[in-house]
Amino acid sequence: MQVQPPQPTQPSMEDAGARPEDGPLHFDVAVAGGGVGGLALATRLAREGRRVAVVERAEPGTFRVGESLDWEAPVFLARLGFDVERWVAEGKATFKGGAVVSNAAQPGVRAEIGFSAPFRALMTLVGRASPTIHANRELVDVDLFEAARGAGARFFRAKVRAVEREGDRVGALLLDDGRRLTAAYYVDATGAAALFRRAFGIGQDEIGPRKVVVRARFPHAYDGLGTRIRTDDTLSEAAWIWDIHVSDGVTDVGIVVAERDFAALRKRLGSLRAIFLHQCLKHDDLAWIEPLVTEDTELWTCSFQNMVSHGSSGPNWIAVGEAAFVVDAILSSGFTMSLRTGFRAADLVSEALRKGAPQLSRLGRRIYHEKTRAQVRTIDGLIDVLWYRGRLREHYSLMMNVVSILFFNFNLNHLHTRWTPRTRLELAALLALHGAIDRFARAYDRTLHALARRRGLRNPNFAPALAREAGAEA
Repeated sequence: MQVQPPQPTQPSMEDAGARPEDGPLHFDVAVAGGGVGGLALATRLAREGRRVAVVERAEPGTFRVGESLDWEAPVFLARLGFDVERWVAEGKATFKGGAVVSNAAQPGVRAEIGFSAPFRALMTLVGRASPTIHANRELVDVDLFEAARGAGARFFRAKVRAVEREGDRVGALLLDDGRRLTAAYYVDATGAAALFRRAFGIGQDEIGPRKVVVRARFPHAYDGLGTRIRTDDTLSEAAWIWDIHVSDGVTDVGIVVAERDFAALRKRLGSLRAIFLHQCLKHDDLAWIEPLVTEDTELWTCSFQNMVSHGSSGPNWIAVGEAAFVVDAILSSGFTMSLRTGFRAADLVSEALRKGAPQLSRLGRRIYHEKTRAQVRTIDGLIDVLWYRGRLREHYSLMMNVVSILFFNFNLNHLHTRWTPRTRLELAALLALHGAIDRFARAYDRTLHALARRRGLRNPNFAPALAREAGAEA
């Protein structure tokens, strides 16, 4: 069954002033890519009166996905002038009360995060009492585009064919329509394409296996609780399913499976439809989905690799969002990461333009990279150690496993929003904190597993027979 969500009014890129013309096309800032981080940066700099160009091939409002936002995202959105409560009233989002996590091997058990009185009190204490949302990216992305265009950014509906290099600097962006853009500063917001890093041969450290996503949309009533995350341990790597309501009557469901496991499932089951159903029907509370998945159901697929880049900037360029850092999707922090890096990169570029400097601040670039790299490495490492490879939920409880991860993620996410080091000493202190957390997480996991083995501890709600049966099938 096909679901037609509210259709966004898609403004044409060509209406944004991107007309063919003679003569040079020179700007203060040229942004490759029109994703969340790139548009946030473009909006902020254009509002300062800077001449900003954004190159993006896709029309705004064509990315069909539901995005579960963490509690930091509304802070950045408010700084751009967006009210998430208004988005809900306009049908562009739903309120997210928290997250409900379940596991296929623990029938009837749920870990509910974000609903308790102590949690609400903590959120109020740290200034996060306002709600967060599930965003319908089809509609929200149009608003982000309109904000940048309204601020004066000029859009080019094209693809960056090549990055022209001048040593360690970007010299120009060559577009597939033959045009050549030059600027004082350049921004890579191309996501996984990572055009600038590839042009300069900058590598990355990968964390955990590559994961494959298959997703679709279905009619389904929203109970108002929040994001549903259904997990299972039946494959060689932990797999999971998101269930994000983009409206009161439509939900976005996506399965996430390690690439190796996906290849095995594809070989055995054949079609994407069969794999999607196979994963969904491991969970009793997704039985409603079976009659809705037909030969006509539109399925989207992609993959992602958690990683941190070895470098995210040069003298006159900087990469934002997933062009430099990828945080695991299960944590709902990717949208915030794009906004945060877009904001910080805008600050660095703005400072350089204001001073008339020929390059970005070296200290600023170092702080930008090391700060973001430390956060993503720590969080992706935590999720890899404590969830994908860890099995605390088998020996203790699902809630304990979930809270162990979210405690660190929530506090670090909040810290990185509130504070940016300004000196080398402050940066060293932040990196030392991350190093201590990394070591603690590994020791915590090892110690609890050793204790469970010595004492024969077993989560009474965990049904290993279910995991073995499903695992044998896969």
